[in-house]
Amino acid sequence: MEWQDYVAQLLSQKSSFDGIILSFEDNAHSVGIPPIIKASVLMLDKMIAHQGKFNILVFPERIQSIFIFTLIKLLHNIAEGKIERQCIAPATQSDSQWNRNCLSYLHGIIGHKSLSDKL
Repeated sequence: MEWQDYVAQLLSQKSSFDGIILSFEDNAHSVGIPPIIKASVLMLDKMIAHQGKFNILVFPERIQSIFIFTLIKLLHNIAEGKIERQCIAPATQSDSQWNRNCLSYLHGIIGHKSLSDKL
């Protein structure tokens, strides 16, 4: 399989972060997940599964790409069940109240119903 065919196949896959829209304070418009980020997250999953967890990724732009990649990888791992809640509710809150607060906070950040349904 040619490299461009492999990347096209990755980009056509359904993922837990399809439909997420990003907007940044500097920009007035919103954008979807950049293709390089989607392909990188999906490739990293396969690399970790087959080669181990020590991998290096290089992006053409230093700050914003890494931030977006890290955020999307985290949300993807939560949605896929690779990360579970490991915190204890503060003594002033019940577990259900803590869960609702966490869910509201994350939903406010990501604004993505299918992802927040998994949390």
